[in-house]
Amino acid sequence: MDTNAEELLVAGAVVVLAGTLSTAYGQTNFTVTSKEDWKRFIIKGNGIEAFGNSLQAIARDKESLKAGESQTQGITGSWLQAGGNATNAIATSFEFNGELTEGRKLNIFGSGIQSFGAAFEAKAILELMENDLEGLGYSAISLGALLDSSGMLFVLKGSEQWGNYILMIGCWIQVIGAILVVLGLVKSQ
Repeated sequence: MDTNAEELLVAGAVVVLAGTLSTAYGQTNFTVTSKEDWKRFIIKGNGIEAFGNSLQAIARDKESLKAGESQTQGITGSWLQAGGNATNAIATSFEFNGELTEGRKLNIFGSGIQSFGAAFEAKAILELMENDLEGLGYSAISLGALLDSSGMLFVLKGSEQWGNYILMIGCWIQVIGAILVVLGLVKSQ
């Protein structure tokens, strides 16, 4: 892999990790205290994750063009995750501003898109690059985002306590996944 693309890919993964930490911190505190102010960390965390995923998509595209081989699946997965995270940031902003039903529905959609994107990227990594640790990390992110979507569905249907606990668990699984992605990328250099 091109050194600049490799560095951009690692930088993007570190940014995603920072975003997942912010989101998990905010969700954990919201789950424990029910204070809406903690949602600010969730909004910022999802925005940070979207930026990190965008950096990774650009890095994968740059490498793909240089190598002359298609990494379409990995690039698409990164962009889908970025779109899902951006959607979640907007959705949580809606919730924070009192538009609960609209925000929750949009959050379910955004987390679903993020889960699909991470699964797409995991498949590409495991098949094309054979980086098991990075692939396992994206698989964990996919599972965590799927739990986020499920947890928000519980919240939307009136089971807020259960839903928030599921959301919190999903967030921390994504943190673990982001750590594995960073470790896998650093290890492969």
